[in-house]
Amino acid sequence: MRTSALVARLSWTVALLQLAPALALAAPPGPVTSATSAEDLEGARQLFTDALRDEEAQRYQVALEKFQRVQRVRDTAPVRYRIATCLEGLGRLVEARAAYAAAAEQASGDEAQSKLGRAARERAAAHALRVAYLTVRLEPGRDDAVVRVDGEEVPASRVTADEGLPLDPGRHKVAALAPGAMPFEGEVSLPEGGRVTLRIPLVAPPPASAGSAAPPASAPPA
Repeated sequence: MRTSALVARLSWTVALLQLAPALALAAPPGPVTSATSAEDLEGARQLFTDALRDEEAQRYQVALEKFQRVQRVRDTAPVRYRIATCLEGLGRLVEARAAYAAAAEQASGDEAQSKLGRAARERAAAHALRVAYLTVRLEPGRDDAVVRVDGEEVPASRVTADEGLPLDPGRHKVAALAPGAMPFEGEVSLPEGGRVTLRIPLVAPPPASAGSAAPPASAPPA
């Protein structure tokens, strides 16, 4: 994890630990996502404060789940920002970038949240440089091919586009299937901020030899 990213998160954590209820839930409210009572809001404020402490202790998964529970009660820019910082701490940079952008959008036009909105825009821009991109070249090109990345099917048009598929840096499993072609399975390593092109040959399987034909099924016992 980069030092600048850690400093950015911790500086906001310290500030929000002191002002959590005011900034996250008592500030101009975000859209209510469920029937919200005073008791719900009070519980969400306490949960938000608890989540900040978890984040400060680098318990990012625990903190993320708590912030997401707060978001279901009241969706605000500070809550979205904390979700983004937890995703960043977990190394989920693609999701973090989207969450920072969402926080910036929600904070736009609100003078009271201008500082947070500016920080969110800066973090989203920084993550755009850290995200890796994978482009797959099917040889020959096939419109009927199925491509999976880390077990998830991805439209071939998306992963074969020149701009590439945004992914977190690290190792990823890639598979491809096409009618009449041998299946492909492999791994690719993506550096932070890098772009990698993976060429996948879609070739027909070798013809079966006469000696490899399956033996006839034996008759069942009488």
